[in-house]
Amino acid sequence: IEHMEENITNAYTNKALIEFMLGSRSQYTEHQTPMPALLAIRTRAIQLLEWVAYPPDDDTSVDAMLRASFAFSNETSRAQADALWILGEHYFWGTHGAAPNMTKAYQAYERLARTGNATAHSRLGYMHSSPFLAKVYGFKGSDTDAIVHLALATQEGDWLASNAMGYRLMHGIGTSANCTESLVIFDHLARRSHEVFEQGPPGGRTLPYSKVRLS
Repeated sequence: IEHMEENITNAYTNKALIEFMLGSRSQYTEHQTPMPALLAIRTRAIQLLEWVAYPPDDDTSVDAMLRASFAFSNETSRAQADALWILGEHYFWGTHGAAPNMTKAYQAYERLARTGNATAHSRLGYMHSSPFLAKVYGFKGSDTDAIVHLALATQEGDWLASNAMGYRLMHGIGTSANCTESLVIFDHLARRSHEVFEQGPPGGRTLPYSKVRLS
């Protein structure tokens, strides 16, 4: 931890911040390489997660995964789903000092989405429709696949996917415009927001007004 703090302190000096604001890059703004011991710990953690997420005797057929996601789920399948989610987020965001890897992130999300996970479908829908991922990481998306994953996540009530799907239907992005269906989705989201607001303290989830007193 002390080594990491020292790297951060050295990386963001006043000179580095000034050069960053001026648009120039220097040695101070380069990514700091973690210590070998930390790299070894991260590698071991990834190995353990992949061992749980992709067991050697795992049945990867769609029927088996659908059965595991419903009535026949057990502790093993839930642990596998958790491991897949952690791996997907790790490779998608590049956590713990690792560089993002869209191929491995997509592999984990796709495997998890086949079990009916709505958030995984939402992530896949974003990956297929993001110009940022296509430009920065070279990820080749598909509007058709984006619509499929967003629609599946919307059916399960995923908040972000529902917003994206409603916007796409309203403007006809990747599909034909359907203002009626878009209105249904946005109306559902508005009702959910109001229900959440009403579940808060009296008066809704708002902070009480502070009393201003003049001395």
